[in-house]
Amino acid sequence: MNSKLLANRALNRTPSPAAQEWLSPRDICNILHIPEQTLYQWRVNHQGPRAHKVGRHVRVVRSDFEAWIAEHLEA
Repeated sequence: MNSKLLANRALNRTPSPAAQEWLSPRDICNILHIPEQTLYQWRVNHQGPRAHKVGRHVRVVRSDFEAWIAEHLEA
């Protein structure tokens, strides 16, 4: 393959989850100024940002959190 094609593929590739910034529940609560219990309640009711279990920890990809915020600001 030529280098131009490889460069275009690299630019169009979405970052892998490992390359993205992950937020903890505490990070999100500090940003939103809410108690952690509120965030966990949203999670139970499927109302909060999409979260992932990483081992025994809950984490949210920053881009998912920002999309969730934008969606709720429009409503």
